[in-house]
Amino acid sequence: MDNINPGYLTLEVMLSNELHKCLNTFKHTIFKECFEKKQHGPATMQSIMVIDTDYFISIKSESWPNIANELINCNRQFGCPSQEMIYSIVKKRFHNVPVGSNRNHAEDIDRRLLFCTAEKQLIETFNHTHILVYGVLKLISKEIIEKQIIAQLHCSYFLKTVMFWVVEETSSSYWIPQNILLCIQLCIKRLIQFVIEENCPNYFVISNNMVRDRFDPLNKEKLLQVLCDIASNGWEMVLQTKTLERFPYFMTQQNPNILENTVNKKE
Repeated sequence: MDNINPGYLTLEVMLSNELHKCLNTFKHTIFKECFEKKQHGPATMQSIMVIDTDYFISIKSESWPNIANELINCNRQFGCPSQEMIYSIVKKRFHNVPVGSNRNHAEDIDRRLLFCTAEKQLIETFNHTHILVYGVLKLISKEIIEKQIIAQLHCSYFLKTVMFWVVEETSSSYWIPQNILLCIQLCIKRLIQFVIEENCPNYFVISNNMVRDRFDPLNKEKLLQVLCDIASNGWEMVLQTKTLERFPYFMTQQNPNILENTVNKKE
């Protein structure tokens, strides 16, 4: 439909009123009770050993969406992900889930395309350096960005999307332990570019700008200031987080020259 944003769809409801009411009861009552009563957008959140996990009811598609065909036809300079991987992703299709109420979509029938199976496949191809970089980006999100007053302008999924784009656009030879700090900085700079342009394209549906209408000029400036601080002198900020406070010691134990070499390359 012309009035549906890229990355979303509207279901055609073909259920009786009674069955539809039963499904709503399951979603709002039984499902919620099973996972301890904390609503997180369209999902129900449960905390297990300090890790928050979202649960929601999804519908698996019967075919790959036309709007995501650019993923199949894209010419990738470095061949990552491989065409075989793309075909495997398309074969396993996608899911759709309810959207958050903050987007003013109609309850139940307005849905968001979800590519969690595809994301899992891509992450399974990551090497050790990819995983370390992604982990540090998650820490930056949780322990630096989300503690700022502009936390509502950012979500960790943006960093996963940045990671997918940067991995595709760089040679695999770049992703080695000696370059870990540079790889993180490259991802942060790409996120800054997305914020400046106010366009963060979804990796699977490129026409879906995930930050559409998300910023006003003042908050955008605040977010950019935080990101630029991280990019320019942020290693002091990153290494002072509680999780990474021992990171310099670990890195120098593994390679005494790694931090010095990174600083020299940056200069």
